[in-house]
Formats: sequence, C-alpha cells, structure tokens
Amino acid sequence: MLTKKDIQILRELDINSRQSISQIAKKTHINKETVNYHIQKLEKENIIQGYFSLINYFKLKSNVFKLLLRYKNIGEKGESKIVSWLTKKSEVIWVGKTEGQWDLIITIRNQNIENIYKILEEFNSIFSKNIQKKQILISYEFNWLSEKNLYNNKQQYYNTLFTQFDKKETIDKIDEIIVKELEKNSRIPLVNIAEKTKLTAEATAKRIKNLVKKKIIPRNKVRLNFEKLDFGYHHLFISLKDFSKIKEITDYYEQSEKCTFFMKYHGHYDLHLELISNSQKDFREIITEFRAKFGDLISDYSQLTIIKEFKLL
Repeated sequence: MLTKKDIQILRELDINSRQSISQIAKKTHINKETVNYHIQKLEKENIIQGYFSLINYFKLKSNVFKLLLRYKNIGEKGESKIVSWLTKKSEVIWVGKTEGQWDLIITIRNQNIENIYKILEEFNSIFSKNIQKKQILISYEFNWLSEKNLYNNKQQYYNTLFTQFDKKETIDKIDEIIVKELEKNSRIPLVNIAEKTKLTAEATAKRIKNLVKKKIIPRNKVRLNFEKLDFGYHHLFISLKDFSKIKEITDYYEQSEKCTFFMKYHGHYDLHLELISNSQKDFREIITEFRAKFGDLISDYSQLTIIKEFKLL
C-alpha cells in the first residue's frame, strides 16, 4: 500500500525522473533523507522497476512496428524459444505476454526499414509453424500520458505527443550514446554518462540540454510495477468504422483517469489504448463503458491483459 509520501514522490518522478533528491524534497516539502529512504524502499520492493527517458524515435527517423501474435501447437518451452529469440534482437524494444485474443505483443524499432523486414522474414522462417495468426501494424503517433493514479485532479495531467510528421533531427555518435543511456536509465548520474561519452560532465550536460531543447528527449519518467500495486495493465486495440472519429475517442481517453498511453497505426487496428484498472471487475466496467460510448464507431476490437513484460527498453 502506497503512503501519501510515496505518492507525492512517485508523482514527481513521473513528471521528471531526472530530478535530484533535493529538487523532489523541495517540491514535496519532505526532507531529503526521507525522500531518499522512500525511493530506495520503492526500488527494493520492485514497485519502481526503473526509470527511462522518452525518446522521440520519429524525430530520429526511426520506423516503429507492432507485431501481434497468436500461437498454435506451442507449449511453455516453445514460447520461451520465441521470447528468447525476440529479446536478443536490438531492434526489439518491448515484448509482452498477454491474455486475450493475442498471446504476445512485440514493438520493433529501427531507422532502416529493411532491417525490420529482415527480422520479420527471419522470424517467419523459424517460427511460422508455431503461429496461428499475426497482425503487423505501422505506428505513426505516440501519446504518453501521466500515471494518472498518482494525481489528485485532471488539471495536473500531462501528455507528450510524438508523430511521424515531427521535424527530423540528425545526431552524432556521442548524442547516440547519451540517448541510449538515458533510455535505459533516466536517473543515471551525469558523471557516468560523461565516462561513456569521453567528455566532461559539463559538456555532456550541454548535450543533454540540447537534446531536450530539440524535443528528442521531451520527458523522463518512472516505470511502475502495476502487479506490485495490485493494478491491472491492459491494452485495447481498436478498428474504426469511420477513421474520422478517432479524435473523438482519443480526446475522451486523454482525460480518462484509466488511460496512460495511446498509439495510432496503419493496419488492421487504427488505435490502441493502454489502461490501468483497480481489478478485473473494474476492467470489465471500463470495457462496458467503452462499448456503450463508442460501440457505434467500432468495427473490431481486442481487449488484452498484460501478464508479463519480457523486455523493457
């Protein structure tokens, strides 16, 4: 059970996980030693799984694909082989096991679209006999929302939008190192990044500031373990009858206390929402409300519960 101080600290880490202990202490009016104690406790309890910087892949000219898989003729060992193969690929940045119409969801990212095609072709040549059904979706918009269960009211919510039409930027090898390090751990000390870049801490800090200014790194977040908090973590993939109605749905869920992320696609599905529930009963109520409010706009949907995340970049 989270305490009031836990929630205050987690909220600040969700707003900007690169804040120092002193900055968090000042904003929450909790002394530094207590802030540090609570963060260490939440990390030890695995409620905080880690910290990451949001990277605008589209600005860096990357392509992002979603692969949805439904197994056939496969047991636990067969799934382990598939997961092991996927997680070893640097282009694969997220792998999640689900309950629902799909068994596994994979996010693939690379600047060179040919590399993505090669991975998909190789995967098919090895595992096609184990796959009953698959969908490949091309992503063109991400919208990261606040972890709303940490906030007191909707006025505190934020959103961070990336689109395929964002201005493209070119970065050098040193900036690539910085981006990679912050994507893995947004709270990594500046001196540690400087060691990797072979620059001074001051020069590295200037580069980070420039990446933020260009909105290549627009935000730093905390990664929460929803299972440890007794929350359900769900994906809702949606196909629309009338694509012009997509904004009606996204506007609603941008303000919904249950939605923390959505992504738009070209493919069978037009949109997916990431939803946090308090229980299975709560999730059923979320889906019931979704059908009642938007059923006339929907041609197909798949509701999934994320059981396990095998890879988190």
